[in-house]
Amino acid sequence: MGSGFLPLTSSERTHEIATMGSAQTDLGFTYRATAKGVVHISRGGREVTILRAKAAAGFLAKADGASFDAVQQLCARATGNYKRGNEN
Repeated sequence: MGSGFLPLTSSERTHEIATMGSAQTDLGFTYRATAKGVVHISRGGREVTILRAKAAAGFLAKADGASFDAVQQLCARATGNYKRGNEN
């Protein structure tokens, strides 16, 4: 079995969150947005949630131009398992 991700096509774009930032604010999240508007959020190399439709559009609107720390918090909130945002 694979990692759960399909290979990206040329019409998809990838958003990898830079691993810069302090250790306190790097919660280990990355996200990938497809051309169809689906957002895949991963933590530690494992996919933890998928956002579609309005949830994905809202996430991308907030993440666009946000700081590293803010994107990490957005990812944490989107997963539902990191509600306080202080988990490491």
